[in-house]
Amino acid sequence: MKKLSGVVRRILLDIAGNESLFLFAAFISAGVLSMGPLAWYREATDAFANYVVVPWGMALCLLRLERRARSGDAPVRTDVVALFVLLMWVIVPFALRFGLTFNNVTSWHGSVVVYFGIYAMVTEETPERRERLFDLACALFGALSLVMGGALLYCAATAQAFGVGLGDYGFGLCDGIYLCNGLHYNITGMIAVCCAMMSLAGCGRSRHVIGRLAYALAACVMMAVIVLTQSRTARYALILALAAGCYRVAVSRARIDGAAKRQIVGIVAAVLMAIVGYVGASLLTDAALARYEQVNGARLAAQAVQPAADPSAETQAAAKDGVTAPDGGASASPAAKEDEQTAADEPAVSNEDVQALADEPAMPDEGVQPPADEPTATGEPAQLEAREAVDATLSGRTDVWMNLIRLWREEPKHFLIGNGVGRTGSRVVEGTIHEANGAVAIHNTYLQFVADFGLVGMLLLCVFVATILRPVLRVFFGGRSGSGYLALCMLVLASLLTGMMESAPLGAMTPMNMMLFFALALLTAHGREQE
Repeated sequence: MKKLSGVVRRILLDIAGNESLFLFAAFISAGVLSMGPLAWYREATDAFANYVVVPWGMALCLLRLERRARSGDAPVRTDVVALFVLLMWVIVPFALRFGLTFNNVTSWHGSVVVYFGIYAMVTEETPERRERLFDLACALFGALSLVMGGALLYCAATAQAFGVGLGDYGFGLCDGIYLCNGLHYNITGMIAVCCAMMSLAGCGRSRHVIGRLAYALAACVMMAVIVLTQSRTARYALILALAAGCYRVAVSRARIDGAAKRQIVGIVAAVLMAIVGYVGASLLTDAALARYEQVNGARLAAQAVQPAADPSAETQAAAKDGVTAPDGGASASPAAKEDEQTAADEPAVSNEDVQALADEPAMPDEGVQPPADEPTATGEPAQLEAREAVDATLSGRTDVWMNLIRLWREEPKHFLIGNGVGRTGSRVVEGTIHEANGAVAIHNTYLQFVADFGLVGMLLLCVFVATILRPVLRVFFGGRSGSGYLALCMLVLASLLTGMMESAPLGAMTPMNMMLFFALALLTAHGREQE
């Protein structure tokens, strides 16, 4: 029994101390279990987040402290020190200013877990352990890409959605053109970007042909999902990340003498990849819209031509109940006789009345707008169109940014020391398309970080980036492209590009922020090994 309890204890410790398992669990909790169609199971999904993910993350941080205590005189790295100072700035001033608010505590917990439970833990692992963690993460996210991406593509192919009434978005095709995983289409796009890059990493790391094909299929599936979400941010981030990857591969594999010539080849490859990606995404979008119209048209045709009821079937059903049709010679039921008498007592409707009713236009229900896949007044399927070109305000983003800059001019201290988490959105929404909501995200992760933690917080974050920039760039420019680390570089680039239009990439325990720091940890440690 004692030996068995020791085995169980080691297994539990291995699971609790596995950063990749925690990363995947937290990613699933934030990016899958929170989707609208799971509203029926909200208590269970909330319990998983509150009683599994939250304590698990803190347990990782405690385990990291215990390992540091056992390591004795191990050198303290500058990147971890920079993160610790940043964490102190995130916690101490805002605890004194606003107290233990929900937004504060959530932000503190997320920052501690991401900075130390994920980043510091992974960078301090042995090289062999990190490689195993990398492989496990690739396998988990590759499987998720195949399952969730395959389900989304099925919904796109059949032009349908599930659980639309259970949340703001259903799982599948919503509002005629957006492909969602039960969350906002931009969030779906960011989740798909992370899964696609991890699948590409698995393709580069796998040593077997079948494994590479499976990972390649998973990556392609998620790339198609990114395009079909109609999220411009995710689409362009994917295209530019792929272009950067092509640049690196072309430079490293070009058999041309002269570094300048190889750089030119790499730039040409990147430009071609960007063009091919943009054109390919446009063609896929057009094909998808045509498919949506085809499916909707078939549904409308089926609704318009309803087959007449089979009288023999009605007769057989009535005979089974002991009642036959009046023309069959048997007596009708009392209820049937009563219905006949009622019909006989009602005034007859003339042909002129029928024609007048047919000519009178139908009155639509007040406040109800027909969805894009419903017939129009003429009986034809509604015209589906791709998203309009980017407007001058970037879907209202520039209005929010101008309001934020105006706020900083009026109250410079908030620009310097920050306004606290969740305290800026209600002050920059006036005059924007989001004004009815009462608050809005900044839709730029860098401006959002400054709005929350001030210029001081952003400078501390830049110090951390400066401490890891050299090893990360060493991996990108000098690493082996087939080891999967190039895909991690592409994931980092895609996250940073996504941050230009969304707030999530640096948002505590958001899916993309967790993946960003996991990728940075692997790249930093791997780059330092190459020194």
